[in-house]
Amino acid sequence: MNLKKINIFYLAVLLLFATLGAMAQRWNLMYGLIITEVGLVLIPSLIFLFVNNVKPAAFMRVRRMLLSTVPYVVGITISGWFIAEYIGILSAFLLSKFIKLPGQPLPTPKSGVDLALELVIVAGLAAVCEEVMMRGVVLRGYEAKGETFAIVMSGLMFAMLHLNPSNFFSIWFLGMMLAYIVYRTDSIFSGMIAHFTNNSVALIIMYLVQFMSGGGAQAEAGQAVITPDVLLAWSVIVIPFIVLFVFLLRGFNRQTADVERTRPDNVYERGGIADYWPLAVTAVIYIVRAAMMS
Repeated sequence: MNLKKINIFYLAVLLLFATLGAMAQRWNLMYGLIITEVGLVLIPSLIFLFVNNVKPAAFMRVRRMLLSTVPYVVGITISGWFIAEYIGILSAFLLSKFIKLPGQPLPTPKSGVDLALELVIVAGLAAVCEEVMMRGVVLRGYEAKGETFAIVMSGLMFAMLHLNPSNFFSIWFLGMMLAYIVYRTDSIFSGMIAHFTNNSVALIIMYLVQFMSGGGAQAEAGQAVITPDVLLAWSVIVIPFIVLFVFLLRGFNRQTADVERTRPDNVYERGGIADYWPLAVTAVIYIVRAAMMS
């Protein structure tokens, strides 16, 4: 398997996201999300691995993780969410001067039933399906170029997959965080736990903001009104979470220092710059989408 195949596969999924996925979600958001995650992400990822004659379980790191790392994974993800939220607020504050930012793509849970439903679909299903693709296929494939390059590039591709310019840098940060967690634990399950935790924190905070405001707040948590005062407040709020993030990351690194990281059976082919043309196409799509918002 080579990077060109992985990049072409990634571009194909992104195009399906932007077309069939968007149409399905306009028809019915929750059913559309199920169709998108299962039909356009999970199933194509598994088919891609089978077609390329690799063992999906071994390639995707379907193996047990150390239970002692779970608290670190959860703690890193929760503190990382606040860091990513601050990055998103800062980016949105700056971008709002040049482009019209899209609204919150998901409805704020208005009841406990709504929250439970979104926790299952938005947090749970997305955690499984997107981790299979982004950390199970993309991250693994890019490791031929080195783990640092793989973590950065898989995070970048994760951000572009969401097609949301206002949250680009925050999602890039989250993508790198998830990739690092999976690489260090050598288990796809750690990525699923972290992904589920991240999405759950966002949904729960959205629900609490909605509840405490008496139903008046509809925007994403922390990004309802991005003014200089809000930005300044978040610049203070994020400091202890950065400290906690670094502290937990050090403990996590100690816990995973002796993890034996596996390599898939197939031999990777190291290609050249031509292997990245699908990402160039993706970048053009992303830029055009951002320009249409301006």
